[in-house]
Amino acid sequence: MHFSRWLSAFALFVLPSPAFALCTSIGVSATAVDFGIYDPASATAATTTGRVTVQCGIGILPSFSVSLSKGSGTYDQRTMRQGGDVLTYNLYTDSNHMTVWGDGNDGTVAQGWAGILSLGSTDYTVYGLVTTGQYPASGSYTDSIMVTVKF
Repeated sequence: MHFSRWLSAFALFVLPSPAFALCTSIGVSATAVDFGIYDPASATAATTTGRVTVQCGIGILPSFSVSLSKGSGTYDQRTMRQGGDVLTYNLYTDSNHMTVWGDGNDGTVAQGWAGILSLGSTDYTVYGLVTTGQYPASGSYTDSIMVTVKF
C-alpha cells in the first residue's frame, strides 16, 4: 500500500489513497519547497526547506518509507524549468546537503519510520539547495516531485 502526494516549488497536488486499516485515519501532506528569488552571483547557494508529514490518527502504524521522485531531472541533478530554460537544484535529508532524498536507488535514500504506535504525526524536513553561478533567463521556475509513502 502506498500514499502519494506531489510536492512542487509553488503547488501541492493531492492524489487520493485508501486509509490503512489499523489506523483510525491516515494522511500524507507536503509543503512546497520555495527558493524565493535566486541570485546567481551570490556568494552562497540558495537554500530552503519544506516538510512532508505522515499522520495516523490513533492506532498501530506499521513501518513505512517516504521517497521522493526525480521530478523533471535526475537524482544527481533535479531541474526546475521555465519553458526551455533550466535551473538545477536538489533535495536532501540533511541540512548539510550531503544525502540526496530519493527512492533508495542511485545513491539516494528514502526516509523511514519503524515505530509501532503513533498518536499524532511524523514530520520530515526536506532541505533544498540551488548552487550559485547558474544564469538562466529571469522568471518563475518550477518542478513537481511525487512523495510516496509505502507501508
